[in-house]
Amino acid sequence: MWNSNGRPIAVVLVALMLVVVPASAAATTSQTTATSDASLEEPTVNFNQASANNSTDVDPADTVYVTENGDAILVYREESNETTRLELGMDMSEGLMHMLVTDELDSEVTGTAQAAIGQSEFLANGSMTAPKPEELRSLDANAEVTRTSSEATSSVTLDAVVESEDTTMQAGTISTEGQLRSTASSFDFSGSAAVSGTSSAGAMGPMEHSVSITETETGYTVDVAQDYQVGHYARQQWDTRENATRTLEMQYGLIAEQLGGESEVTIDAYEFTETGENTYRLDIEYTIEYRNVHEAVTQQLTQTLAEAENLTLSEAEARDISERLQELEIERVSGSVTVEEQQMTADWDVQFENFDTVALALLDLAESVESAEEMPESTQEQLDRVRTQLEAAQESGLVQTASWQGELEAGSDGTATVSFQARSEAENWAEYVSALEERGIDTTSYRLRLSATTTDGEVTADLEVTMEDEDLLAQLFSPAATGSDAPDELSEAARAFRQADFERAKMDVSAEDGQLRVEAGAKFANASAFGDLMEETYGHTVQSVVSRPDDGSQVTYVRVEGLVDGSATKSDVRSLDVANESTTIRLPGEWDREFPAMDSTSAAEFLGVEPPEESGSSGNGSADDPNDAETATTADDSGDGGGSGSASSGMPGFGLGVAFVALLAGLAVVSRRRTE
Repeated sequence: MWNSNGRPIAVVLVALMLVVVPASAAATTSQTTATSDASLEEPTVNFNQASANNSTDVDPADTVYVTENGDAILVYREESNETTRLELGMDMSEGLMHMLVTDELDSEVTGTAQAAIGQSEFLANGSMTAPKPEELRSLDANAEVTRTSSEATSSVTLDAVVESEDTTMQAGTISTEGQLRSTASSFDFSGSAAVSGTSSAGAMGPMEHSVSITETETGYTVDVAQDYQVGHYARQQWDTRENATRTLEMQYGLIAEQLGGESEVTIDAYEFTETGENTYRLDIEYTIEYRNVHEAVTQQLTQTLAEAENLTLSEAEARDISERLQELEIERVSGSVTVEEQQMTADWDVQFENFDTVALALLDLAESVESAEEMPESTQEQLDRVRTQLEAAQESGLVQTASWQGELEAGSDGTATVSFQARSEAENWAEYVSALEERGIDTTSYRLRLSATTTDGEVTADLEVTMEDEDLLAQLFSPAATGSDAPDELSEAARAFRQADFERAKMDVSAEDGQLRVEAGAKFANASAFGDLMEETYGHTVQSVVSRPDDGSQVTYVRVEGLVDGSATKSDVRSLDVANESTTIRLPGEWDREFPAMDSTSAAEFLGVEPPEESGSSGNGSADDPNDAETATTADDSGDGGGSGSASSGMPGFGLGVAFVALLAGLAVVSRRRTE
């Protein structure tokens, strides 16, 4: 679209992207964070001549206009894309940033989208229509997620028919269903899966395997049933009941020996038959009793933990943790797999109790790391949060359930039909949220609705997202959100954002009749916090940035404070990194012209914030209005230098790095929040 090599433009994009990208992250719970103490004072980034002279990243301007007080307007001109129009403005004193981009869209996609974020809420909605892909016969998809102080539910449905050009695809069906139930102390997970319509048995022929595990006072009982084909080379291991017993004792005795316990094998049913030349079939049921396993494992764990060099555990503490780890109760663990000629099925059922006891023991173990280097502060905060959430779940009796059912059917005509449903809900959620708040953890309320359907040869998708949290911004851009291992550039951008005292941001996107239009803006009470990022480029305060198309070029005007003193010569200006031998330099008395200014009133109206008290803008709704101008007091007869500045780029070279920093900051927040 446009050359993003421009430093001032990229700085504005940093702010806009930082407030738009991460706001889509859905956070369930987050630690209460203190709000920024940034002041509301005017920008005061101090001039640093050494920094300016030593900088290696500055792109020289095409023209430098010096005012009588030593301020300057740096003008950058470059060729622009014929189809793209970019209007951008930033006013540091007002804390306003605004951007408007229009471009040709090589697509038949149409739609609109809006997003707005304030200090405590995020709202977004959009609708898109696009031509239906040829391979998609039909689609009906819906998703809804609700998380408030009193409710936590979600549901997903998907029905679709897709055509495939693969004529060799075999007809068949894959299906699955299951359910999950968890509390602070228990975990119950069961389900099944089946594949039919294809040859599943393979060279081994039909087979059945099933296993179940139950816990005893000193160990475990394992019941196994197997019916499968045995090859010629394994015949002697199974051809008699005695050989089968010996084989099983060797297999399971080794496991008992590793656990420090004992094992006993009992064959309950046995049949070994010859089914063909050098092929046999084994049908067997047996039981393995593991005894004295718990105490042996406890002793092994105690010794291992007590001797670990990176842990600060006494032998008594190590034994306490080991015993608590052993308190996990296996209520039931069972599973089976059956393979037939045209079908394979599997099912499982798992239930554990005393899960919370084990979880707390693991937290104690994690907190016993010896050195601070091995236990970063952010990690300790995460451990504290997990412990608090577990305690709140125990107190409230939180119960979370989920279920799913899905099927994929491949037809002989090359079509695939997909059907899937899933839902989840939580009991005692309101009590859980209250227990969290009593412990200093606030929850973020959010709702998400998404739908996509096919109608009359088109695909239509709708999205609606709302989020509410008193400390939403503080959480999204807290040091814990960016992480202690984040790149310096990402951390610096997030730090500047926190200190800028954010008020509001908004973005509108529309695509219609082959045209794309994107308008975005942001309001900060203390925009000077972004000065550090700009100081890396200029070594002094940036007062404003305006960029707009002009006669086939993109022209950017950067007003800086204190570039030189009032008696500076052209040689003094040319010695700075903002100029080179090709830069046109105009000193006071050599020019008299007007420069475009940001239309602050229109930007404020777009954002829905109070407009500046005094504004000379005429308000055409663009990021900068050609009718708005700042009038200088000296004369100019040379224009803007016509591209005679930097050979590498006519725009100030802030590089793609800063824009990517903003994008990565948002993606990092999304990733971290979704996994909490």
